[in-house]
Amino acid sequence: MKLLHLGSSWPEERPGGVPRYFTELTASLAARGHEVLALAAGRSPPGSAGLTAQSLGLLGTSLPKRWRATRRLSAKALADGYIPCIHYLPHGMALLDALGKRPFVYYFHGPASLEARVEGRSEIFCRTVDAVERAFYRRASVVACLSEAFAQIVIGHYGVDSARVIVIPGGLGEPWFGSVADSQAAREQLGWSASKAHILAVRRLVRRVGIDHLLQALACPERLNSVVLHVVGEGPLRAVLKEKSIALGLKETVCFHGMVPDQLLPSFYAAADFTVIPSLELEGFGMAAIESLALGTPVLATPIGGLPEILRPFDPSCMTRDTSPEALREGIEAMLAFALTPEYRCHCRGYAKHSYYSSGLVVRHEEDIYQHLADLEPIFRKTWF
Repeated sequence: MKLLHLGSSWPEERPGGVPRYFTELTASLAARGHEVLALAAGRSPPGSAGLTAQSLGLLGTSLPKRWRATRRLSAKALADGYIPCIHYLPHGMALLDALGKRPFVYYFHGPASLEARVEGRSEIFCRTVDAVERAFYRRASVVACLSEAFAQIVIGHYGVDSARVIVIPGGLGEPWFGSVADSQAAREQLGWSASKAHILAVRRLVRRVGIDHLLQALACPERLNSVVLHVVGEGPLRAVLKEKSIALGLKETVCFHGMVPDQLLPSFYAAADFTVIPSLELEGFGMAAIESLALGTPVLATPIGGLPEILRPFDPSCMTRDTSPEALREGIEAMLAFALTPEYRCHCRGYAKHSYYSSGLVVRHEEDIYQHLADLEPIFRKTWF
């Protein structure tokens, strides 16, 4: 099939779960023999057999310029019958006129208006974004969600017909499941102490992800004096969180690494004793959870959004009882007591590899969506042209 995938940004310049998901998915589809045109902002990666990756402009390019690039680069593909697959609403809006009544799939990666409200944006801004989201999602032929938790938001909050909402969890490509990760070698590579327990949080530094609760959980030196927390990620709260860590007496306990290149991220996972995902709300899926498990690194997470859908079938003890700092502290102590053995790391890796989180299995479900849209296309052409 011919597929047009429209994303937010390429991960080389803006690392993150959604850009990595977009890149993994388009590459996996091309490897399955599909003809894929993938468009996103930033420096695009090299193409491959079946995959053409193009840039909508450098990061920071104005939205109107990215709209013009979206229309220009998509025009021939749409005329040639490529199935539109939209991952990023601001870029997708550029194609509404060109799409007309053409069937398309929208990949729902998060409720932008609800996230904006949590982060303290103005009410008028949140309502405006909410209205745009509702109109766009209801226009889509299929809305694909990474978790049942997000599907319920799409149906309940945005009013999309449940018959047009499908849940397909995220998947990882074969490189994540390649050679067994060597924890000791990874620590030596990163310069981490061999005498400490290292925990990792790969997060965008905003309110809803709960890093402040995690810092409070660690502010208990008599119980967690051998632990070092490594925070990977950027966001508007970085300076605030760094100041808070110092105020809590955690200057030597918490390392803020900023953004880490995607090619180095597996080493961080491998070097860690376990990964912590302390989300407070609106956690749609948690790509960090399956990335960590794929490399054999256990995960501790709060019972928010799509995280229980990943972790409860694997090991319910990987979930905290709630989102409080006290529950996180208890969870960290429990993980230090039982989850550091080589056998448990193998268990993590096996679950990720043999469950539905490998991209090969995920792509087969994606193909079902595209076939559905392809079946609608002749009706669309007969009716509207």
